[in-house]
Amino acid sequence: MYMVCQKCRQQLPLPPHSKLFRCACGNMIPLGNSERSLPIQEHGRFSSKMRRFRDKFRKNSSRENSRSPSPSVSPRLSLIFTKPAPSGKRALLCGVTYKKEKFRLRGTLHDVHSMSDLLVRKFNFTNDSILILAEEEAFKPPTRRNILQAFKWLMEDLKSGVTLHAIVDACHSGTVLDLPWVYKENRWVDNRPPSGANKGTRGGMVFGFSACRDNQLAADTSAFSAEKTMMGAMTYTFIKAIWEIPDITYQGLLDNMHKAIENVNEARCPLLKIFQRKIDQEPVLSSSEKFNTDIRFKL
Repeated sequence: MYMVCQKCRQQLPLPPHSKLFRCACGNMIPLGNSERSLPIQEHGRFSSKMRRFRDKFRKNSSRENSRSPSPSVSPRLSLIFTKPAPSGKRALLCGVTYKKEKFRLRGTLHDVHSMSDLLVRKFNFTNDSILILAEEEAFKPPTRRNILQAFKWLMEDLKSGVTLHAIVDACHSGTVLDLPWVYKENRWVDNRPPSGANKGTRGGMVFGFSACRDNQLAADTSAFSAEKTMMGAMTYTFIKAIWEIPDITYQGLLDNMHKAIENVNEARCPLLKIFQRKIDQEPVLSSSEKFNTDIRFKL
């Protein structure tokens, strides 16, 4: 007779007269006194007793699933749209905090609110044209399911020739969109794959602003705030440049972001530099097509 370790799934011989068995993977398997509570196999087949238990379990599980929704699609957490996406321009803002992880980000909620404010007051977005996913307040969380649903909402009924701006404040995000052209040292660099695969669009235009190069980290910092408010360095410098220069160009926006990061690094107290980490990131501009970066930035 055999049993199966629930940790490594290895088939093991059933030891006689034993209440506890240690698998080679380290898993301790309780065997009980008489009735075996684990899936016991005889030459690869379930014993008749376990087969009856399995069939009963499947029947009960099927009944329970028909009564209530799976926890993964809980209405409280899932993104459910009760009306179609608004016509015209729209925006998706996603603030991932990793609040259950050791290195939780503390500035993403501030970033989401700041970006929403910019869209409404500067670029005339309506509140119902902005969808926010965040791990704080009353927002729906940015789960994989919700992010995919949000992208569908963003792209619903899109016409050909639309323009997409992606502002990605995340680590290693330089070429995250895998666009054909990357702007480096004031010139466009070909980022198309050697395979010749098309990484462009089907008639539309995509602009990508990334927080840093692919080999860099994006800072979650209070260095830009006198009140020590945590925020994403890229999001803060992006929004600040647009508010300060009304007709800013793509080139001007990129230059201002670089300059703001350089300034805050230079302003560090010489005696405290060992404790104040330098913000080592260079914002990156990429695009589906080469374009004149001296044109006005608009959303």
